[in-house]
Amino acid sequence: MKKSNFIVCGIIILFIVLFYTSIFVFKKNSNNKYQLIVNNQIIDIININENCIYNVESNGEIILIYKNKQLISKIDSNNKIIKNTILVENKTIKMIEANCKGKDCTYMIIDENRNLPIICTNGVIVSIIRENNDVDINI
Repeated sequence: MKKSNFIVCGIIILFIVLFYTSIFVFKKNSNNKYQLIVNNQIIDIININENCIYNVESNGEIILIYKNKQLISKIDSNNKIIKNTILVENKTIKMIEANCKGKDCTYMIIDENRNLPIICTNGVIVSIIRENNDVDINI
């Protein structure tokens, strides 16, 4: 191969690397808004830049939702026993405690690079609020 072919291939590879690097550097979710949903009701809008703890508790009759130990909502529990704790800290949202079977929701995280919803089988969901009806599809 000629020297010019190596130079052209190098420039193309450099362009591809810079393009994909810029996608990951500039695509951050710090401006996104999230919502806390319990029993299909939107309870609160979560600010990912604010450190706080949400506690969702029920005794089978009523669900009490606390933010930083202050009651923010009461809703009907439909005979469900729920105990979830959601931690918002350092631009990260985590389900740190749940009484659901399997506790798969405690492994789900929302941060600047991951914005899939946290879904607990007992009816507690944290999901992104979309500004429009676009849906992200990762291929």
